Amino acid sequence: MLRPQLEAIVYAAETPISLDQVFSLVKESVLAETPEIDAAEIKSRIRATLEELIADYSGPTESKSARSPADIACPPNPSNTTWCAPSPRA
Repeated sequence: MLRPQLEAIVYAAETPISLDQVFSLVKESVLAETPEIDAAEIKSRIRATLEELIADYSGPTESKSARSPADIACPPNPSNTTWCAPSPRA
């Protein structure tokens, strides 16, 4: 259920959004599915799912939507949770 939520957040984001903001948007649904999970694991899953989305939308046979997860820029350093932002549109 995390993947569709992140796709919707990426599609709807018009300004940079922090990992903490994404976390606050999906936390309750993730906890409903897996009550024993902690905040660090949720953030780790968010990062991993975003990386999967970017890889999926970056494939050579994948048709890209007007706003794909490949259009976002997230910090590669896991300790940097300052932002996760859509890149400027051409």
